[in-house]
Amino acid sequence: MKIGVDVDSILADFIPTFLEYVNDKHDTNIKYEDINHWDWLPCDLVDFWDEIENISKLKSWMISVQPIKGSIFNMKKLSLDHYIKIVSSRYHTAIPTTIEWLYKWDYPFDEYIPTIFGVKKTQDVIDCDILIDDRTKNIIDYLNSDHSRGIGIILDHPWNRDHDKIREFIDNEIIYICYDWYEIYDIIQSISRGRRDGKRL
Repeated sequence: MKIGVDVDSILADFIPTFLEYVNDKHDTNIKYEDINHWDWLPCDLVDFWDEIENISKLKSWMISVQPIKGSIFNMKKLSLDHYIKIVSSRYHTAIPTTIEWLYKWDYPFDEYIPTIFGVKKTQDVIDCDILIDDRTKNIIDYLNSDHSRGIGIILDHPWNRDHDKIREFIDNEIIYICYDWYEIYDIIQSISRGRRDGKRL
């Protein structure tokens, strides 16, 4: 199967590094658990997107981001059976650093797709059977796009725990909520076995 994998908060544990940068710069004390919306910080002094753009230009900060626990091990296992597409909407200036970071941590992938801010991660853009992302809207856009018969996997974070808009998808096993990379791997392998047995995605 073709598996699309987001970078930030899926492979790269970006938020702790981002908050260290923001808190040092603005003398704030924002914590990971405080971020309960995908593109919002609980502080009027800080503009989320301005700071995302600023840190994206700082290679030393971007390279220092640690991997999400279990992501390297399980990505390597997935790569043995599946075609891996890295699908990221990082700023254009951060693409070379992102690819360098992926190689630094020895992540296997077959293709890198730099999606553009404001462009939806639809099936015609990413062409995947499964999309792993931390942003609920990206998963919805992917599943609602033309010709999509895929599956969405959301890795749990404080900003994606409101499941009201995706409850039907979850109940019908079109979206899976996972709590670590070992669960992600098991879900994908289960889906893959079902497909080999003739079940529809």
